[in-house]
Amino acid sequence: MSFESNNNNQERLQKIIAQAGLASRREAEDLISEGQVTVNGKTAKLGDKATLGVDAIKVKGKLIQTAQNKVYYLFYKPKNVIAMINEDEEGRPTIKDFTGSIKERVFTVGRMDFTGEGAILLTNDGEMAQKITKSNDLLRRYHVKVDRHPTQDDLARIARGGRIEKVSMNPHHVRVVQEYAKNALIEVSFQGSGATEVRKFFENKGFMPEKVVRVGIGHLKAEKMKPGEIRKVDATSMEAMFTQPELAEKLISNLVKDKAKRAEEVAGEDKEKRASRRPPRNRPKPAERAARGTSRARSDDGDVRNEEGFKPRFKKSFGERKSFGDRKPSFGRGAPRGEDGFKPRFKKFDGERSERSFGERKSFGDRKPAFGAERGERKSFGDRKPSFGDRKPFGERKSFGDRKPSF
Repeated sequence: MSFESNNNNQERLQKIIAQAGLASRREAEDLISEGQVTVNGKTAKLGDKATLGVDAIKVKGKLIQTAQNKVYYLFYKPKNVIAMINEDEEGRPTIKDFTGSIKERVFTVGRMDFTGEGAILLTNDGEMAQKITKSNDLLRRYHVKVDRHPTQDDLARIARGGRIEKVSMNPHHVRVVQEYAKNALIEVSFQGSGATEVRKFFENKGFMPEKVVRVGIGHLKAEKMKPGEIRKVDATSMEAMFTQPELAEKLISNLVKDKAKRAEEVAGEDKEKRASRRPPRNRPKPAERAARGTSRARSDDGDVRNEEGFKPRFKKSFGERKSFGDRKPSFGRGAPRGEDGFKPRFKKFDGERSERSFGERKSFGDRKPAFGAERGERKSFGDRKPSFGDRKPFGERKSFGDRKPSF
């Protein structure tokens, strides 16, 4: 049954209740089935429709009213967060965990997967939310991180679009934002609220998307927002999404131009760096300098230069330098050197030594040992008494079995 059937802005009751932030759609269906929802004084049933602000919709006796102060927020939904304001039955995190600073009762506009992340609108304006969800002209931009570097054929295949679950997804624009070592970041935009299966779209095009982020809704940008961040949007910007749709197209055009301009600047910088590394045109090549015996180094001090204008590597030529034997040593006390120019390792023997010469030393056999008695006077091992106590030798000791135990 529909209340005020002549009104074209009717919505299902469970949707109105969910947008009011009183319950999720599933919980709203249970409330309707239990008879706790009334419209204009009559108990509502599943499938009934009504218009918020026109019909008197009550949930558990509480009237749902249109918001007097309409607010709009752009929220960056983190990954693994449910896109709803109410608490989850399984205890999973929801957007409600991040909206503590919002005083008004708001609800989400549109939907997003549990694993998805990026921009989503929050508002208490049901009429604006309805216009956004039903608009087929509103652009939504996504950044998709793929598993490889796309070729021109890959980009052309993405631009051709396709159908995902009976929904036609035709990209408005496709461009490569950045290329990494093994993967790349692609930006793509779609028109209409039904084009939400971006991950499946890229999988059908032969990619393995590692990350999908919604970075813009219309002309509203969320590239620089952090996960969980909330930014307030004024009413004029929200109205401009429909009264000035060219703002979104202009934004995309500027992004593409900025990317091309930056690429040209980088190419120019690389060209200047390469040019700075090149030698002057009239400068001799390394092989020519080596043949002429010239050096690369230049100086402005008054040193004598050769015909090419270069300073020699050494002030004195090799022919003018003294030989190694004629120079004084840079170490020691200036001891005289031999005919070969080297300092002797030992002093020369002059026939007199303070110590005994090797010839005067006794042989090893004639010298006394440095320990105990001389070898000839020492008794053999068998004649010596053992060094331990007065115990009997091993032959006279009783066996272990004959001895008494010591314990």
